[in-house]
Amino acid sequence: MFNRDKNKNEIIIKKINEDNVVEVITKNIKTPNIFYIVLKTILSIVVISCICMCFIDYLITVNNKKPIFCLIEETNNKNDDHMYKCTGFIYKYYIYKNNKDVFKKFGGLWLDDKSIIKEANN
Repeated sequence: MFNRDKNKNEIIIKKINEDNVVEVITKNIKTPNIFYIVLKTILSIVVISCICMCFIDYLITVNNKKPIFCLIEETNNKNDDHMYKCTGFIYKYYIYKNNKDVFKKFGGLWLDDKSIIKEANN
């Protein structure tokens, strides 16, 4: 059996031993700080929305369309090579075209242009 004392923010637990002795144990309850609750909620919403945006853009690029949530778009034309780069919140999307074929890559922010060109030419 336990009771909560509202004034002291503690729980009083009454327990009976094997010897029929009543033990009273008090435990302090930490009241949650409202700042941390709001901060956790905001961070959770931001992380979940970034993941949703990345997933939506991935599904769009699979259907050969340009991403919706693109922050920076760059286009580079060198000789017969054409590269389109879209940088989102947590991803990069590349389209590399040369005379032979088209190479598309969707990945994390750590992707770089040189690795895409090497991978497309192999």
